[in-house]
Amino acid sequence: MHDPRIGRFLSIDPLAPDYPHNSPYAFSENRVIDGVELEGLEYHTIHIKQDINGNRSFMKKVSHTDTEKGYGPLGKGVAYKYHTVVQSGKNKGKESGYTIMKKNMHGVYQGPNNPKKYWEKPNDEGEYPDYYGLDPIDETDANAKQHDLDYDKEGILGAGGVLDPKSTKANEDYIDRANETINKYESGGTDNVTGKKVTEETKKAASFGKGAFKMVETMKSKPKPLKRDFTKKGG
Repeated sequence: MHDPRIGRFLSIDPLAPDYPHNSPYAFSENRVIDGVELEGLEYHTIHIKQDINGNRSFMKKVSHTDTEKGYGPLGKGVAYKYHTVVQSGKNKGKESGYTIMKKNMHGVYQGPNNPKKYWEKPNDEGEYPDYYGLDPIDETDANAKQHDLDYDKEGILGAGGVLDPKSTKANEDYIDRANETINKYESGGTDNVTGKKVTEETKKAASFGKGAFKMVETMKSKPKPLKRDFTKKGG
C-alpha cells in the first residue's frame, strides 16, 4: 500500500533484505518523482542493467513507434528501464527495477533532452554522452538528429553553443531541411521517415525549429555595440 503524502509504501518491500543500501519502504530506488513502475511502451524503451553498487551496462533497446499511436501510456518520449537482479540470498535471481521517462519538445531528438548513454560514465560536468542509436519518429525528428550530429562534428557543446559562430552552417542546413518538410506538407508530400503524408504535427515542429534557428542567426548578425573608454577624456 502506498501513501502519496510521503511518497512511500506502508508495507516492506519483500526484496528489502537483498538491498540493504535502500530503505525497505523506498519506491523505485527512492525516485518518487520521475520513477514509475510501468514497463513503458513509449517511442523507445532502453533497458539498462544495474547492480547494487550502481554499476550500469546497456542491455537492449526496444522501439514502439510501430504501434497504433506510435507511443505508449507514459506519453511521447524515451523510457529508461533499470534492471537489478538479486545476486544472493533467498531471492537470488529475482529482479527489482524502475522506469524513468524523458520527454523532448518533439520526437526523440528535437529539444534539449536528447537520449543519453546513462550506462556510461558522465563527464566532469555530470553530463552523460548523447545516444544516437534510436530511430527518429518522423522527418522533423530526423532533421533534429542530423543537426545534433553536425554540432558534435564541430565540437559545439551546451545551450550556449547555438550562438557559437561555428554553428551557423548546421543551423542553416536545419532551416533548409525544415523548409523542405513544410513544402511537403503543403503539397501532400511523403515523410522520408514514416513513408506516409507529412502530418500537421511534423510540419509545426519543423516551423518551430526553423523559426528558432532563424532568430539565432539574426542575433549573430546584429552588430555589437561599441564599448566606450571612460578612462579617456571626452570618452
